[in-house]
Amino acid sequence: MESEFDIRLEQTDGEVKTEDDVARAWGVLHKIARAALEAVQPCRLMSRILAPSPAGTVMLRRGTSLTGLSYRRLFVVALGKAAPAMAAAASTYLSAPFVGIGVAPKGVVSTLPGWLWLQGDHPIPTWRSVRGALAIRSTLTEATREDLALVLLSGGSSALAALPVDRDTTRLRTLTQRLLEEGASIYELNEARRQIDLMKGGGMARWACPAQVVGLILSDVPGNPLWVIGSGPTTGATPVAVQRSPLVISALDAFSSPQRMPRPRCPFPSPLNFIVGSNETALEAAAHAARAHRCQVDMRPGGLRGEAREIGRRLGHEALQRAAAHHRHCIVLGGETTVTVRGRGVGGRNTELAMAFAMTVAYQRSVWLLTLATDGVDGISPAAGALVGPQTMQQAMNAGMDPQRAMEDNASYDFLSAAGATLRTGPTNTNVADIALVLINP
Repeated sequence: MESEFDIRLEQTDGEVKTEDDVARAWGVLHKIARAALEAVQPCRLMSRILAPSPAGTVMLRRGTSLTGLSYRRLFVVALGKAAPAMAAAASTYLSAPFVGIGVAPKGVVSTLPGWLWLQGDHPIPTWRSVRGALAIRSTLTEATREDLALVLLSGGSSALAALPVDRDTTRLRTLTQRLLEEGASIYELNEARRQIDLMKGGGMARWACPAQVVGLILSDVPGNPLWVIGSGPTTGATPVAVQRSPLVISALDAFSSPQRMPRPRCPFPSPLNFIVGSNETALEAAAHAARAHRCQVDMRPGGLRGEAREIGRRLGHEALQRAAAHHRHCIVLGGETTVTVRGRGVGGRNTELAMAFAMTVAYQRSVWLLTLATDGVDGISPAAGALVGPQTMQQAMNAGMDPQRAMEDNASYDFLSAAGATLRTGPTNTNVADIALVLINP
């Protein structure tokens, strides 16, 4: 499945002016951001881990060598925002017949023949998410010791398929909503999910027991900890430091003590998990593209972590300091910030970060920021991110927006949309968290 995404700047007049600072910055940043997204397309990534496989075998590329895993029956599960694209790419290397089941976001349709596709909800799980998890469990419990379960996992999996231990979907929804509004990190959010969800923390691997499980994982979590990505359905270990997070303990206690999660031992072979692509993959491609545009590059994996507005302000101050050197510079950051919800406005972590940056650099030197959710969805807004610079705040104010009020109300999308600074991509067929590009002296 080839991606048809494009990155569009939603200016108020519908066009990017060709003779101003916006056009110069956009010309460079658009190419850099597109290179990042192209690098994490599943069709490209799967070719690095899978090889054409004869019947009864899955061939994995391990460096310069090939490893064959034999099976009597093959079960393929695709789960996450990139599930349809990962399934389409993997299917070109696998020999039919195999049992294929996938869960993708609501509204995403796959026409891949021979697969059963269900839809789930994100970021708040619903009955659709439970239905998807039950279908996966029903499929995998048919596996025997002679079979192989291939799991194609990508970001968004935790919400798209969920099976609460007490089957109380309402409580799971409430718990998720509370943690999101309180600015929980992805580590904390998924630790809470592992405490009350039968699919998480190795649950999917246990369903497939005693078959061999192989996970091919497109990571949306900086550092790629297997226990966090999708809440670890094919692995179980969790660091004690995260288990003791006060935010997680508080959220779980507020909804009475959940049933103790059953963690039965199963004599299955240890799951084999492989990271096929990640946020770092996108950052490396962005850095390469920035250098091709004669930029000095500072790449910071994990640089997007913490409260979005604080990161935006900090980047704004740093950009202004660097601008005094009059060198063309690009800071390439990746990760996932958080937003503590204080108001009722429309926005997301990328637009809130961008708005804070715009407020910091207003009327100053030539510094620009492009923020982008690689899955094309930024929070509850219709945008994927934003492009902001020295004129952004004035443009929004000219449209009648009050920057302080908008920030207090978490209305970053409304503010930036009024300035013609929001970005849209459409479906990107991938998900490796967020990227931010700070361009200085374009």
